[in-house]
Amino acid sequence: IVMPTPLISLRPLACPQYAGALLVKIIYSINIYTLIDLLSNYMVRMRGYQWWQGSVVLLSALVLMLAAVCAGLHFGTSANRKARLVIGLIVMTVATWQLSAIDLYTSKAWIGLLVAVWGAGVGLAAVPVMMPVFEGLTQEQAFSTAGIFNITRFLPAFIIGATLGILMSRTTDAQVDRLRLRITHNRPAVSATVAHMKNEFTIRNHQTNGQDKQTQAVLGAWVRANARAFAFQSILGYLAGLTAAGAVL
Repeated sequence: IVMPTPLISLRPLACPQYAGALLVKIIYSINIYTLIDLLSNYMVRMRGYQWWQGSVVLLSALVLMLAAVCAGLHFGTSANRKARLVIGLIVMTVATWQLSAIDLYTSKAWIGLLVAVWGAGVGLAAVPVMMPVFEGLTQEQAFSTAGIFNITRFLPAFIIGATLGILMSRTTDAQVDRLRLRITHNRPAVSATVAHMKNEFTIRNHQTNGQDKQTQAVLGAWVRANARAFAFQSILGYLAGLTAAGAVL
């Protein structure tokens, strides 16, 4: 801002059209990187999928993403560019919002369908989200904005993704406390469950010691997994709201 010829000039951000287009591109990138990271965490750590099972779920998104990109390149025009961008962001928003309802027992087929719809939205918006950033700029202006564009390709997504990761950990802890209160409130049902689990461990292990620790470990893991699933829902809800803001912009 101060130097006459800075290495990375921030002056293009003073242009409302450029700043707005760049902000939409940033929101678009945040949704992609954050959702893929959250889904990988959900499928591998929370649901215990094998790597190839998680890959199959994400493969549906990749296929429809590429198909939507190719369709946009073939049928897309300057006249329908804004419509493709808005529709793509809306599809991403709706799919992200629907994904925020999944829990520890949601079918892989339903998750794969939602991820595929999300991928179609990503592909539909992929080309038009890039063009407004450089629209109307001279070659010299385009070169001067390259530094800003490269910085904003990954850095904002990393910052927001890390922030949401921290928020997810804090929300998980809060959900654990809530579930503990529910366990205390529903003491008869919990006591019956614990007694049944102890009996199962006794039958399987043919031993009369260690059942208490095994039962506590299993019940604790179940509570923690559900708490993380509820936190996952909250974080995806925030992400859906952020993507909706991009569609409005």
